[in-house]
Amino acid sequence: MHWDEEKIRLLRKLAPVMTDREVAEEFKKRYPGERISLKTIEHKRQVIGIRKRGGYPAEDLTDYTEEALSNTELLKLNRSLQRQLEKEKSRTDLILDVVRASIQKLPPVTPPKIKTSKKFDDEETGLALSDCQIGMWTDETDTSGFSSYSFRAFEKRLKVLAQGIKKIYDIHSQAYNIPRLNIFGLGDYVHGEDVFPGNKLYIDHVLVDQIFLGALRIAEFILSLAAFFPRVRAILCYGNHGRLGRLGQHHPRSNADYILARVVQILLQNQSNVEVIVSESPLCLVEVQNHLFLLAHGDQIRSYLKLPFYGLDTAARRWMSLVGQRVDY
Repeated sequence: MHWDEEKIRLLRKLAPVMTDREVAEEFKKRYPGERISLKTIEHKRQVIGIRKRGGYPAEDLTDYTEEALSNTELLKLNRSLQRQLEKEKSRTDLILDVVRASIQKLPPVTPPKIKTSKKFDDEETGLALSDCQIGMWTDETDTSGFSSYSFRAFEKRLKVLAQGIKKIYDIHSQAYNIPRLNIFGLGDYVHGEDVFPGNKLYIDHVLVDQIFLGALRIAEFILSLAAFFPRVRAILCYGNHGRLGRLGQHHPRSNADYILARVVQILLQNQSNVEVIVSESPLCLVEVQNHLFLLAHGDQIRSYLKLPFYGLDTAARRWMSLVGQRVDY
């Protein structure tokens, strides 16, 4: 069948209130000379992005007009859309509604005073925070004695990181002002539970504890940095380990990383010199001193010839084409 604008408009009108089979029957009545099947309707509906909302009995649409559907059909469409909205509302939002009302904000620390100008131009600091894998547990025997990991190890490493940042700040701030720390959160803050078969054998905290205990430790970490940086900006993206279900079978923001980031945002609301930005999509653009940074976890990148470079180069070009801007970093 040849699809023209009139047929597409008709499909857009009928699909929300009728099943694909009923739509196909209606098309056969209106276009008796066309070859129309259930597969034809189903395929076109999916191609142009119309969700299947059928289930209502077919109505007599002989008086159909382009301007409006009948009142009865509009009511059906409204009810259908309302049910779909309720069904599609992310589990993430439901969790955060409870968290927002009950969680206690961390008490603020005293922000440092902005220093006077120095000999050299101001510079900003960037910290990449990624793959904390909170909740992951490995024993030294699993790594031939090389290393081990646990929630306690995560806490210790976070303290070492904070001490290192403070030392670097103390050294560089003697030469120039550092008005802001940018934390580039790149995802996989939690290790998750079901991201791969057997994953539950390698955790020491269930997912709920990974989210809330992890969020508290990360918020405390950011708070400690806010004590000596005039401003702290944390841009938090989500990764793949926090997925709350199989890929493609849930809302993208139904992700434990996203929930953790939002909890961090809530915990730090009282800190005047801290800004927490939670990315609503897998890609995030941020500007630092007139340079554009693109943040992404990168789990979509695939290696070629066992080398990551070609996959990174391809992904970078694709992402820049997607955002329509030249990205510096």
